[in-house]
Amino acid sequence: MKKLTTILASAFFATAFFANVSFASDLNMRVEGQPVQFQYGSPFIDNGSSLVPLRDLLVSLGVSNDDKSIVWNGDEQSVTAIKGDKTVKLSVGAKAIFLNGEMYRELDVPAQNVDGRVYLPARAVAEAFGYFVDFDGNTRTILVQEVPFGGGVKADDFVDPVVAGKSLANIETALNAFAGFSLPAASKDALERNAAAFFAPDRSPLSLDELDTYVSESDLAKNPAKYAGDILAYSSVTLDTVREMEIDNGEVVTGAVGHTGGTYSQLLEKWQDSTYFQIFYAGSTDVSKGDKATVKGIVVGETTIELTNAQGARFVQPMYVMVAGNLLTTGAEYDYRMERSRQNPGEIVIPELDNQPTHAQKALNQLSVNLKGGKLEIIDELSSDLEILELKIMDYAYKLSKPIRIPSKYDGGLAIELSAFVDGKGNAFVPQSGEGYFIKVATNAGEIARFESHDPNSQSKADERVLQALNDLLGGAKFDSGKLVLEFPTTQTFKIQKVTIDSSYTYTPAKPIDVSPASPKVEIPLSEVRNAFGQAFVPKKEGQWSLTHGVTISTNYGDVKKSASDETKSTTPACPNCQQQVGGGSLSPTSGTSDSNTRLNTADPNPFVTKDQVDDSGSRLNATDPSNFLREDQPDDAASRLNVAFPD
Repeated sequence: MKKLTTILASAFFATAFFANVSFASDLNMRVEGQPVQFQYGSPFIDNGSSLVPLRDLLVSLGVSNDDKSIVWNGDEQSVTAIKGDKTVKLSVGAKAIFLNGEMYRELDVPAQNVDGRVYLPARAVAEAFGYFVDFDGNTRTILVQEVPFGGGVKADDFVDPVVAGKSLANIETALNAFAGFSLPAASKDALERNAAAFFAPDRSPLSLDELDTYVSESDLAKNPAKYAGDILAYSSVTLDTVREMEIDNGEVVTGAVGHTGGTYSQLLEKWQDSTYFQIFYAGSTDVSKGDKATVKGIVVGETTIELTNAQGARFVQPMYVMVAGNLLTTGAEYDYRMERSRQNPGEIVIPELDNQPTHAQKALNQLSVNLKGGKLEIIDELSSDLEILELKIMDYAYKLSKPIRIPSKYDGGLAIELSAFVDGKGNAFVPQSGEGYFIKVATNAGEIARFESHDPNSQSKADERVLQALNDLLGGAKFDSGKLVLEFPTTQTFKIQKVTIDSSYTYTPAKPIDVSPASPKVEIPLSEVRNAFGQAFVPKKEGQWSLTHGVTISTNYGDVKKSASDETKSTTPACPNCQQQVGGGSLSPTSGTSDSNTRLNTADPNPFVTKDQVDDSGSRLNATDPSNFLREDQPDDAASRLNVAFPD
């Protein structure tokens, strides 16, 4: 989490800060040719950047010298300047400057507080208000004017077709020279309509945020031409090469090749499932080879790229050509969003905790946010009763009818289906495995943002808890009268998606079976549980005994595993010479006084002695003998042999 830089004491500035600062009493400034009289301090140069007293600079740029147009926030140590339809805001110690609530750029040198006076970077502030800035080294003068030096139109008029056409022409020249084809009509039209967002020098690094849409790499591959007029966004693009290309008119276009996803197959000796992009960006941007980047722009065509595997063999892969309006590293995007959110209530916010944060603020700071198994998982590690007021993943929002309390971590926290997040057009959020996404969580204690990757193979703790509860609560699984009977005495509502018996027999209902406290019992005909050959499952028996079978119940929370056996009531005696008693569960001999037919013989797979043979005496169970088995067949031990026909 980024922290605001603490304002250093004047004594510290005198010893450390001034070491890199050059105060210049002869440093001058002219705006539209008119000299600026410095009344609130002396300008100075810090690491090559000219810093000018706050009010001197703003008033010289036409900002009214009053508290409504120049607003100083002592708590935030920030200044907001308002002129016409432009609002510029920056904070002491922070390297971000905002224009109309959007991140404008990152500064080389931040605004600074020196002996109680605030100094602003002249170039960045002037350019944010639509001016052009130059420096005359001979006279040590900062030059500011509304038109480019050497002639042209001012920055605010950049959407003029003449200016937009120049940048578009640069892109077309680069495409023809380095990709070998021209812009499709749909792409050219989209670039002309959104020229300011693509080409304006003062545009936000996230200027296409509200214009882009998500199209998966797999959908793009099916028909690239379909999206020739759409602005697409891809994150976590690994940049394989980056270079600045100077075209004939001296203008610079940044070119890059990057890819998303991909795993290396040892069997095929090549990368699989990677999607390659050739990127063209008008101007320069701070990205390098090896960076993870976010790219937003228009896919204008398809070409190929030749790759080499580990064995030196070459192979060809499709590559999509993209004109980018936004091209920045993932880290820079994160910083921009965090700074922008801090300046804009209602957006993603990272609260700056004071020296004595409340328990809720601590909990918010330690909130665990993950994307697992198709769900957003949120866990309150401190169990502080935080309530969620708003949830967003990128531009996809989760609709809340009322605040949601985050359950304790001991209850598994909160898990929400990712498909429940939709954008402004009603499209559901579809995450990609391994892709990173910005997540906003607004609570009653403040707001935070996280940048998390989706792991489809992990299970949320909430789901793990529910699954454990289902395992514990499954009252029974049995086969009875040709059916698999499952009973769940539960307060949990869930869905059964599939049932598997002994790993090879499966039953998949036409639609998931709902289980709830109102309908806790499920019966599935065994005739519908079949193997790959279409054979129905039949419970097995060995002799008169039912064998147990493994049953796996696949639910929307995971798999519940139990064992089951056939408990169908038999209508025949357990042994040929025995009959079932009506009131009890024991067996009685059918005739005669001899009980030899019902003695338990542990050496015989058929546990009851069919005929009393002399040589089986050693294996008859003797309840009165500590060693349990008779050593010798004595005529007087008959009473002590285990007789299942009598309780004694």
